[in-house]
Amino acid sequence: MIDSSVGDVMITVPSQTQFIKTVRLAVSGVASLGSFSVDLIDDLKVAVDEMCSTLIEVGDGEGLSLTISMSRPDVMRITGRTGVGDPTQLDQVRADLSQQILDVMADDHDFTMENGIATFWCERSADPLDPR
Repeated sequence: MIDSSVGDVMITVPSQTQFIKTVRLAVSGVASLGSFSVDLIDDLKVAVDEMCSTLIEVGDGEGLSLTISMSRPDVMRITGRTGVGDPTQLDQVRADLSQQILDVMADDHDFTMENGIATFWCERSADPLDPR
């Protein structure tokens, strides 16, 4: 189990789809230190795929900054940020599908574009009886 005093894991990756694998690996590695099952870790990897894809789509080409937080061994929050390039680049059909996927894979999530910054976060509990 992860010691909650470990703190946040922060990574920055280039704004290119091939680096989503790196983020997925980091998320699964941190989740495996907690009380997440293999199935829940897979859910988190799908959720972070959706988050990163959306951030890359609307981003300005600079890197994605991500923070993986575990306040307890059974709760993970992933937050990603990037500068906004052209907000009209967001494909609404893909964004709607992404929202539907995140509704299933995460307990809670949100995406915002404000003041030139796109922020996407999701949270997942390892306890199936704790639907955040």
